[in-house]
Amino acid sequence: MKKLFLISLLGMIASLSFISCGDDDDDLAKDVDKNIVGEWAMVTYDDYGTNLYMERMNLKANGSFTITDYDAYGQGLFSGGSVSHVEKTEYSGTYTAVSGQLKMIANGKTVTCYYSVNGNSLTLSGSDGAVTYDKMDSDIEEAFNSAEKWYQNHK
Repeated sequence: MKKLFLISLLGMIASLSFISCGDDDDDLAKDVDKNIVGEWAMVTYDDYGTNLYMERMNLKANGSFTITDYDAYGQGLFSGGSVSHVEKTEYSGTYTAVSGQLKMIANGKTVTCYYSVNGNSLTLSGSDGAVTYDKMDSDIEEAFNSAEKWYQNHK
């Protein structure tokens, strides 16, 4: 009888532990759209291949964000050319994303724009136009790692 009670008790404890371990949405801030959460990246070149701009944005479920951008200068950058200088800027702060409106606050400044998520693309738009970010993948990650390595070796 004691064995049956012990087995039942252990079964109840195990089932409670599965119930109490919810998914990551439990950590989702009430004013954050879960579709926008994740790491996003944007990479652009100028028409002459002398300037490469890369921005990495991590929108966390708890309503905090980090942005790291690299501005690289050189020759023929869009065709594997040489880099002569890289500037790196980092930001962090908090954000809300509700009903298609993104509001980011960092260093006492607030930026508000509209957003839409379509598959692996995040588009931010405002009075100055629109910018599209891609969901971070291994190829984009490799490009950012290369920029960071160059920056660390030449700062």
